[in-house]
Formats: sequence, C-alpha cells, structure tokens
Amino acid sequence: MHSAITHRLEIASACALLLGLGVPPARAGAVTQTVSLNASGSNNNVTNGHTVTVFSLAPTFNKFDPALGTLFSATFQWTGTGSLVVGGNNLGRAIMSYETSSDTETWNIYGGSTTLNFAISGSESLLDLTAVTGIGTFTRGVFLETYQLQQGFFPATFSTGTTSATITLQYGYRTQAELDAVPEPSTVAYILSGVLALWRLRRRPD
Repeated sequence: MHSAITHRLEIASACALLLGLGVPPARAGAVTQTVSLNASGSNNNVTNGHTVTVFSLAPTFNKFDPALGTLFSATFQWTGTGSLVVGGNNLGRAIMSYETSSDTETWNIYGGSTTLNFAISGSESLLDLTAVTGIGTFTRGVFLETYQLQQGFFPATFSTGTTSATITLQYGYRTQAELDAVPEPSTVAYILSGVLALWRLRRRPD
C-alpha cells in the first residue's frame, strides 16, 4: 500500500514539475504599413519602336524601429489595377509592373480607340532585414507602366484611365520580454529529464 501511494506521489510531483516549467510560445508583434499610389500619364507624340514611360511611382516606407524588439520578417504584398486608352491607327503593347509581377497588354487598331485593362498582384519576403532597420525611410520597387508603339500612322495617342496600386509592408518582431521567455537549453534538458522520469515511473509496478 505504501509503495503504491509513494508511486502516485512521484508521478504527481513529476507532472507538477513539467507543468511548472512549461513556457507558452512567444507571440510575435507586427507593424503594418500601407501605401496607396494613384497614377496618370498621356502622350500624343510617340514614334515607332520607342518605349515611353506612362508613369513611374516608387512607394516609400518607414524603417523598423529597433526599440520595439528584434525584427525577424519583412513581407511585401501588392495589388495594382488600371486601364490605358490608346487611339489612332497602330499596333503596340503596354506593360504594368511592380517588383516580381507584370501584365502585358497588346493592341492592333485601325482608327478609333481601344481600352486596355491591367491587373497585377504578388508578394515577397526580404532576406536582408538590416536594410530596413533603423531610422528614416526607404523606397521599394517602382510601380511602372510603359507604352511601345510598334507600328502605325500618326498621331498615336495614349492616356491612363483610373489606375492605382496598394502596397503593404508588414514587419514581424519579438520584444525582449518574449525572447527572454524562450527556455534556455539547460531548462529544456531539465524538462526532458522530467519526461524520462515519468516514463520510468509508468513502467514500475504499483
């Protein structure tokens, strides 16, 4: 009887040890910035084969403040939509792009005009976090549209319709208190020892 009671007390003590040493996972903080860009452009004087920039906009972001904690991720997401109206008697192409995504639209018209519609989206994570940590701002990529008249008669015209982009940057970080909450290697070893003790106790007869 005494052996059974002692055995149960040992199991209870080991469980209490493990529960007491259990550390909840550190929760990550986040800082999110969103930049909205509205673009416009037009030109009635283009020549065959020449690439013309319709618009070129570079979004600006604040760097991560290291006083908040330790930065472990910086992720961009973006969407861009818009339209381009081309007129005349010509054929050509136009490209909307930002970072790793682009949309190419082509046309071939004989008089009058046509409307081209664009849509891009994408995401990417930065590997070099030192470049976005500190004081001040930085720019990332260019929201761009180009126009190339490949063949036609003059005048050839183009003008943007409603065109915009939304670019979001999210910083993921941990505070010093959260980093301190992660168990030291010695603590992990101590917990594993408790698990092993429980396993051995379960194998002992009452």
